[in-house]
Amino acid sequence: MSDLGLEPVSEGAVTLRDLRASDLPATLSWRNDPRSRPWFHSDAVIEWESHLRWFRSYLGKAEDHVFVLEDEGRPVAQVSLYRIDGDSAEFGRLLVDPETRGKGYGGIASRLCLRLADEVLGLRIVHLEVKRTNSAAIKIYEALGFGIRPSATTPEDSVYMVRER
Repeated sequence: MSDLGLEPVSEGAVTLRDLRASDLPATLSWRNDPRSRPWFHSDAVIEWESHLRWFRSYLGKAEDHVFVLEDEGRPVAQVSLYRIDGDSAEFGRLLVDPETRGKGYGGIASRLCLRLADEVLGLRIVHLEVKRTNSAAIKIYEALGFGIRPSATTPEDSVYMVRER
């Protein structure tokens, strides 16, 4: 987590803000939900202690930002920009509360995160990997300006997508 002190960004009743320790129970439950796990490279259940260790290590990383989308104060999604290096970063860790899926929160969280990437961090290139079978996410990413590109390092079951400004 950077010392940049990124200000939250809002759109109507929703706000994208930095991840907090108080969000961890919700984000862990979203990640471990059987409806979420298939979309990650590892679909293993994550234990609380492991999640807490990840969060503690994240706090010391200037090149990572994890955000939570709130709707009227209730956390509903998570998204990240990480491995920030100069004018590029990786986009991901998109999670939506399984109980709120289908309400557009994934697209809103992604759009607001990219707004921060463009307007605050000045990133020119944002890239990601997504499972080939995750057509809903691919549709969101294409609508946000990402295009599929070849990549020798992307796992066979995934596609590599890039958005350049």
